[in-house]
Amino acid sequence: MNIDDINKKVKELNKLKKLLKIPITENDTQEEIIYKKYLEIESVTKVAKYVNQLGYRINNRKYIANDISSIIVDKEIVIKNNELRQIVNKIFMSHKKGKRVFL
Repeated sequence: MNIDDINKKVKELNKLKKLLKIPITENDTQEEIIYKKYLEIESVTKVAKYVNQLGYRINNRKYIANDISSIIVDKEIVIKNNELRQIVNKIFMSHKKGKRVFL
């Protein structure tokens, strides 16, 4: 590892830090809540449990992990913060490939 590699990782971590500071608000869409919560806890199962506790439903049923996964990879879903979308998708894909760390 060299200085350039470290600087890239620091830059990525600073992006994460900035995004993690964005609070979940009542004005957020369900999808935005899902993205923000996934960034925080990195578990589709725990995100499903969280949105179910908030009372959200999909097709008149509770969310399951597959629903959360589908939302994260769906390119048609609109998220105001594109940087949030990109990083969450990158983390999700690295977890899907069996890696625990995306940096």
